[in-house]
Order: sequence, then structure tokens, then C-alpha cells
Amino acid sequence: MGLLNCFEFVLDSGSVGFEKPSHKIWDLALEKMGSIDKTQVLHVGDHYKKDFLGALDFGFNAILVDRENRPYSDGDGCNSNIPSGTLLLPSKKFDNNYAIVNSLDKLLED
Repeated sequence: MGLLNCFEFVLDSGSVGFEKPSHKIWDLALEKMGSIDKTQVLHVGDHYKKDFLGALDFGFNAILVDRENRPYSDGDGCNSNIPSGTLLLPSKKFDNNYAIVNSLDKLLED
């Protein structure tokens, strides 16, 4: 897919000794990025609670890759239903700080 060249680094929880949604891993990511505001960070992951809600809770923007198009509701820790397929790319202004896509290909679309 050629996505790796789109990222400055990839942080693997298995290699750093703590897992998402621990704030320790998000702090480490910020440290690796240098002087950057949390609102300028976009986390992409495929686990709803660990990746998506964890990143949002820390203050990052987040994209959930949901290949199964599962429904999400208030009981899942989200304040509203999020329409699948909605994507706000990091080069565009975020009206909300999240998006759910069903394919990584969606990240490459304008």
C-alpha cells in the first residue's frame, strides 16, 4: 500500500513495554515527535477501545479502521453514533477529532 512513507515513525506497544490505552505510550509518542501539540497528532488503529477511544481520551485525533463496519453507540464510550466511511484527512481541518473508515485505502483518498 505504500503507507509507511506517510509516517515519521511507528510505535509498537509490544516493543516499548506498555500497551494502549495507557497514557504512557501516548506520552512516549509525543516525546518522539518533539515539540508538537496533541491536537496535531493523528492516531490510526483498528481496536475501538485501545486505539480509538484511548487516543481520543489522551487528546489526539483518531481514525478507527473498522473492516467489519460494526455499529457504535453511547454504551461503547462514544457520545454519538459515528457514521462509517466519514474521513477527515490530516491535511484538512478537523471539524471533529475522529473518523471511522472500513479500509486503509480511505486514508489515501482526497
